[in-house]
Amino acid sequence: MCPADTEASTLGSPLPNRQVDASYYEGKKRREEEKLSLKREELALKRDQLAFQRELLKAERDERERRDERDRKEREERMNADREEKHEMREMIMQLARKCRH
Repeated sequence: MCPADTEASTLGSPLPNRQVDASYYEGKKRREEEKLSLKREELALKRDQLAFQRELLKAERDERERRDERDRKEREERMNADREEKHEMREMIMQLARKCRH
């Protein structure tokens, strides 16, 4: 067998060892790309989850602020009503005291 016959029979096809290596590395590369793709999807889901949690916390904070404001206004109204009632009671006592003096 002359070297030309060997070259002709393998001409155009990669050496078997290189072909295995190439398919191995292609498979490895494909698996790495799949891992990266899954990691990107995982990060996107985490980002969406964090955005949702941020919105939820903001809504809870806004609700708490509205409730606190409402409670503050109710307290203020009660204090004003108590002050007015106290003032009216004082006036009634003063009137009774004036009547008793005469």
